[in-house]
Amino acid sequence: MNDLKFAFRQLLKNPGFTTVAVLTLGLGIGANTAIFTVINTLMLRSLPVRKPHELVQLSIAGVSGRDHTFTYPGYERLRDGARLLAGLFAAGNVGEGSMVASGMGGTETEIIRPQPVTGNFFSVLGVQPFVGRLLSDADDRPKSAERVVVISYGFWQRRFGSDPSVIGKSITFFDVPVAIVGVTPPGFFGVQPGENPGLWLPINLMPLMRPQALGEGHDWLALIARVRRGTDIREAQAEFAVTFQQYRAELAAAMSAEDRQRLPQERLELQSAATGWTRLRDQFRQPLMILTVVVGLPPMRPVLPSLT
Repeated sequence: MNDLKFAFRQLLKNPGFTTVAVLTLGLGIGANTAIFTVINTLMLRSLPVRKPHELVQLSIAGVSGRDHTFTYPGYERLRDGARLLAGLFAAGNVGEGSMVASGMGGTETEIIRPQPVTGNFFSVLGVQPFVGRLLSDADDRPKSAERVVVISYGFWQRRFGSDPSVIGKSITFFDVPVAIVGVTPPGFFGVQPGENPGLWLPINLMPLMRPQALGEGHDWLALIARVRRGTDIREAQAEFAVTFQQYRAELAAAMSAEDRQRLPQERLELQSAATGWTRLRDQFRQPLMILTVVVGLPPMRPVLPSLT
C-alpha cells in the first residue's frame, strides 16, 4: 500500500507524464484489441456449424492466381460427380435487397441483406432451425410450388420482435412474394464471416431477379463441401479434378479453335473451409499476418522522466 501511495503521489506531481502514459496504454490496448478482433473474425474463428473441420472449399488455381467462384452449371456437374463427399452446396455473395413485410402488415420498403443458397445449404452445414424449418432441396427446384425464405435470428428479433407467428407470413422480396418458413439459431451467420445476412433464399429464385444468373458464363457462386468421415481429402480432390477436367473439355468442345487456344490451364483444388469463406481474407491475409507479428513484438523501452 505504501508503494501504491508513493506511485500515485508521483504521478499526480507529473500530470504531463501521467497523461501521456495513460493515452499510450489506452491506444496500445485498443489497437491490439481491434487487430485481434479482425484476425479472429476473418482467420481464426470456426463457423458455428456441426464439425466445421470437415468442410472444404473448392477453388480453381491457374497461372493468374486462385479463383473461388463457379457457374451454376459448373456446380451441378461437380455436385453430381461427388461420390466421396457428404454434400456440396453453392452460395452467392451477401448483398442488399428491398423487402416489404406485407404479411405482417408492413407497407414500407426496407433494406435487408440476403444470400442466395442451394437447398442443401443448411443440411450440409448441419444447422438446425430455431423456429419453423430451414430450406430443403425441394424448395430449390425450378418449378417448386412454394417460394420460401429463411430469416436470421437477429433479423427476427429486430424486425419482428421474436414473434413466432412470423412463420408462414409473406414478404415481398425484390417484387417477388415469398413466405417465411424458418428462423436460424442464435449466433449463426452463414459461411461468410462479418457479413451477417438477414435472409437466405433458394438459388432457383434468382432468375426472377437476375434472368441470366444461372446461365453458363456467370461465375458468382462459392462451393463448399463436407468430406465424408474417413475420406482422405486428397482422394476427394482427385475425384473432383477428374469431373472438373471433363466439364472443361465439354465447354472447350463448344468453343471455336481460337477460343480454345486462349483457354487458361487451370486445376481444381480443395482448401479447408472451417473458418468460412470471405474475399477479405485473401485480400488482407498478408497485412493481417504482419500486424499480428508487429503487435506481438516486445515494446521499445521509452526514455521516461525521473519521478524522484
